[in-house]
Amino acid sequence: MRTFPFDFISQILQTEDTVVMIREEAPGARIIHLDGDPPDEIIPTFIGYSQGRWEGETLVVITTHIRDDTRYRTNYGRPVLVGENTRITERFTRVSENELNYQYTVEDSRFYNQPLAW
Repeated sequence: MRTFPFDFISQILQTEDTVVMIREEAPGARIIHLDGDPPDEIIPTFIGYSQGRWEGETLVVITTHIRDDTRYRTNYGRPVLVGENTRITERFTRVSENELNYQYTVEDSRFYNQPLAW
């Protein structure tokens, strides 16, 4: 579990069916869909498709459909390998006015023999 100051994410916006996270060092905005099941066909992208749900005060985000052509990522706090079969589960919990608790698990049997959790 890691605690980050809110400047890890420079802005968070929530609508009825999405949460949008904007980070200073990441290109573009990350959209987390809160509107149920993902569509049947999703085009893989660099950041993947993120589906979220609230568990009490914690936003749980599952990301899949990550492009397979750029495997090495450092934006999770520690370098990880990702690809088209990767499933990343993240948990964001606000612990104070300016801090988030951040946990994530990376699963992909191509790269890891067990889930990696931080």
